[in-house]
Amino acid sequence: MAEKRKGKASEGRRFDLHLKDLFSDIFKKHSRTEKEELFICGTGDTTPSERSMIARWPRPWLHTRVFLVLLLLTLVLMLLSGPLKNSFSIPSLLFAASLMAPFSLAIFFWECNIPRNISFVHCLLMFFLGGAGAWIIDTCLEKLFYLDMDKLGFFYGFLIALFQFVPAAFAVMLIIKKRSPRYIMNGICIGSCVAAGFAMLIFAGRIYLNDINFSTGYLYMDKVFLQRFFRNILLSLCTMNCGAITGAAMVEAMEGEAFSYSRLKSLKFIGPAAASFLIYALYANYSFTNGKLPICLVIILVSAAGVMWFISKGLRQCVEICSSAWEREAAEYEEAEEDI
Repeated sequence: MAEKRKGKASEGRRFDLHLKDLFSDIFKKHSRTEKEELFICGTGDTTPSERSMIARWPRPWLHTRVFLVLLLLTLVLMLLSGPLKNSFSIPSLLFAASLMAPFSLAIFFWECNIPRNISFVHCLLMFFLGGAGAWIIDTCLEKLFYLDMDKLGFFYGFLIALFQFVPAAFAVMLIIKKRSPRYIMNGICIGSCVAAGFAMLIFAGRIYLNDINFSTGYLYMDKVFLQRFFRNILLSLCTMNCGAITGAAMVEAMEGEAFSYSRLKSLKFIGPAAASFLIYALYANYSFTNGKLPICLVIILVSAAGVMWFISKGLRQCVEICSSAWEREAAEYEEAEEDI
C-alpha cells in the first residue's frame, strides 16, 4: 500500500503545467455542471487541498464568453447612441464599454488562480470596492496638486501615472495584507481585480468627458471616437497588467510568510513594481498626448510579457507545492505503516 501511495507521489512530481494550458479550453463546449462548479469555488468547502488543486483545475474559458457578450452589447449600444441618435442608451454604453475589457480580463486572471481559494464574490468586491478606493485616492491627489498639462508637457503623463499607480498599489497591498496569500497566482488575481475596477472607472470617465456632445446629448460617433475608444481599451489592458505584476511581486516577496511592510523592501517586489510603474507611466504619457499607436502596442506587449512571466512562475510554484504535498503525505503514510 505504501508503494502504491509512493507511486502516486511520483506521479505528482512528474505533473507539469504550461502556459498553453491557459488557452486549451477556450473553444470547447462546457456543461452546466462545469459552470456551476466554477462559480462555487473559493469557499471553505470547495477550496481543494494542496495535493489535489492541480488534478481537477478547470482551464480558463469563461472570460471569452463574457467578453463576447459585452462586445456585442457595446456594438448594439453604439448603434443606438450614434446612427439612431438614442441618447437614453449612452449611460448603458458607458457601463458596458467600460466593463468589456477590464471585467473579462479580470475573470481570466481569476480562472487562472489554480489554488481556487478566492471566490467570485470576493473578486467582485475587489473589482468594485478596490477600484473605487483607488479612484478616490487618485482624485484627492490630483485635486491637491492640480496638474496642468500645458505647463508640465511631457511630464504630465508621468505624474498622472504616479497618482494612479500608487493608489492602486496601495489598495492591492491592503487586500494582500488582510488575506496574506502564499501563491503567486493569488497576487495576480488580487492585483488584476483591483486594477480592473480602477481601469473601468477611468474608461467610463474618459468617454464621458471627451466624446459626449452635451448641447445635443449625443455621442461624437466618428473616426476620432473609435481611435480614442481603442486607446482606452489599451489603457485598461496596461493598467490591469501592471496591477497583476505588482500583486504577484508583492506575494512573491512575502515568501510564504505573513505580510509585513519590511517585505516591500525586497528586490523581489521593488524591481517588478518599479518596472510596472515605468511601463504604466510610458503608456499614460503616450495616451494623454495621443502618441503613435505602434509604440503604445509595444508597451502593451511588454506589460503582457511581464504578466505571462509571473504566471509561468505561479504555475511552477503550484506544481512544486502540489508535488511536495504528495511526497509529504506518502512519507507520513509510510511512517504510520512502520509504526504498525
